[in-house]
Amino acid sequence: MLAVRFARGLRMAGVATACALLGACATQGESTRKDDASSSSKAAAAKVPAPQGQSSKGPSARSEKRGPATPAAAPTPLIFNWGAELDADVFAVREEFSFKGDSEQSSRLEAQFHLHAQRQGDRYRLVFSELRMKIDDKPITENAEPAMLGPITGLVLSYEVASNGDFISLLDIERLRSYSERNYIEQNEKRAPEKRLSQEESELAMKATSSREALQVAASRTWGALVQMWAGVTMTEGKPLTSEASVTIPVINAPLTVHSQFELVRREACMTGERETRCVRLRATSRPDPIQVADASRKLKESRGGRAESLAANAMQVEDRYEVLTEPGTLRPRWAEWVRGADIEGSEQGTGLLESRQSIRTRMVFVYK
Repeated sequence: MLAVRFARGLRMAGVATACALLGACATQGESTRKDDASSSSKAAAAKVPAPQGQSSKGPSARSEKRGPATPAAAPTPLIFNWGAELDADVFAVREEFSFKGDSEQSSRLEAQFHLHAQRQGDRYRLVFSELRMKIDDKPITENAEPAMLGPITGLVLSYEVASNGDFISLLDIERLRSYSERNYIEQNEKRAPEKRLSQEESELAMKATSSREALQVAASRTWGALVQMWAGVTMTEGKPLTSEASVTIPVINAPLTVHSQFELVRREACMTGERETRCVRLRATSRPDPIQVADASRKLKESRGGRAESLAANAMQVEDRYEVLTEPGTLRPRWAEWVRGADIEGSEQGTGLLESRQSIRTRMVFVYK
């Protein structure tokens, strides 16, 4: 039952409310961002200065000795290509932390599984096996349905993706919807009578949180961090790319403007001890508009049957940070980590006092067969 409570908590107002409403920001209008980033990278590549020679003018020209010029970094195309098949053992962990006033809550969810990806025409089908999950170091038993919990929380890869790297859909979506609705009903029935939603309210909230869009929020965010936000982009070390994209938040159908920066940090060895630098370390930061975030948070709580006080403008600050070590010619990740943090100030404008903080950190490691 621990796993069931954890899964419910991710979909309902509570510890993860501010973070969950921003799940769509992971892919943040990927096609728009890719178009902007690709054109930006081409422009940046065209402006890479040639190595400068010694000047024939000025006083330093007579006696100054210069070392060899540092060569300009070459543009690096990031290409999604997992070949005909791919097999990997994956370890994933998600840690959540929140505090409000004198109250603190934390949770740790782990998953280990074997991943098999196979190309089928213009897409890849990703399936898992040998799944083992824990919550707060306690094994999740089969009767808690880890095979449903894993994909919904985004820790277990179980979906179809396009050959260009775009997320398509979770597998077994109807079974996942049934699992989600069943848990929602159980959660509502266990509430105190005065906090329990009416049947009509419960039905509306349940349908909203078990829609295809809502169920795929965490999964698409995971895939975005691993592959989608990078696929098809050309990047140059030392030349960050910036973008602004508009996305729509599932459940409440609210627009959100996201400002992002992407960078190729450096080339690195794919594994410790390797001499060749065959991988690249990529990094991204996204910050949604704080006023729109505050408004979306209020609407989300109301859509789930709760009462929400309006937040002051700029009262909620949210930031996403992504980092991945991957092969640029295939986008096979070696490890990836992403963190979402949300700070909410007190209701009195201008005080600057922190009322609550929520943070979700996810890390995945891939060992290829």
